[in-house]
Amino acid sequence: MCNPLPGIHVVPAREQSLATINSLIARSKEYWSWPDGYLERALPLQMVSPAYLQANPCFEVLDVAEHLIAFFSLVITDAKAVLDNLWVTPEL
Repeated sequence: MCNPLPGIHVVPAREQSLATINSLIARSKEYWSWPDGYLERALPLQMVSPAYLQANPCFEVLDVAEHLIAFFSLVITDAKAVLDNLWVTPEL
């Protein structure tokens, strides 16, 4: 199978990447216009914790220079797997 995006690869999310992941989430969320006060209340609810990383399949998407360009995670129950997070750097 060929990689349609050469140099871009997906790796399991690492705890040492949490600051970068949460920064990406904040930058992505800040990209859109929100009512006054919304972002301040919403961002803490979006942040990923070490416990979340351990409890769910989480992945980093890295570019050719190993910079984080996206983060995604799944929540798996007995019945189904649900995409719980999908954050992409606003520049992309």
